[in-house]
Amino acid sequence: MLVSNTIRDITERKRAEEERERLRQLEADLAQLNRVSMMGELMASLTHEIKQPIAAAVTNAQMCLPLLERNEPEIAEARDAASGMAVCAMRAAEIIDRVRSLFGKSAPQREVVDVNEVVREMVVLLQNEARQHSVSVHSELAENLARVIGVTCNRSKS
Repeated sequence: MLVSNTIRDITERKRAEEERERLRQLEADLAQLNRVSMMGELMASLTHEIKQPIAAAVTNAQMCLPLLERNEPEIAEARDAASGMAVCAMRAAEIIDRVRSLFGKSAPQREVVDVNEVVREMVVLLQNEARQHSVSVHSELAENLARVIGVTCNRSKS
């Protein structure tokens, strides 16, 4: 009887361990699926955010060329269009730098930040997501706010 109870106890313990392992594996699979899903959403948002300034730069380039090809080139307007291209290209590069800094190994650093600028950047970053859920965002920011010390990721400019 003792041997039978011991075998049953070991068998039940082994089944319980196998079930725990199966549940751990399911939990790991679910966590991986969640990470992949979140990365997909992040990539869709980032793609949208990066394509906006690139599309604006292309539009400025398309405006600039005809201005320069005229018999009497419109230099001032072409200069404005070229300046717009530079601003748009820098905006796209800045987005990429910020994403890179999120995954970098550098330690967070404290720096003086403009709270209104942080809010504006977040509104731009989340605009697409808000639109997909029929949410409109209106911000009324106080002027002349004191700058604050914030923790940021070190942004490499490579």
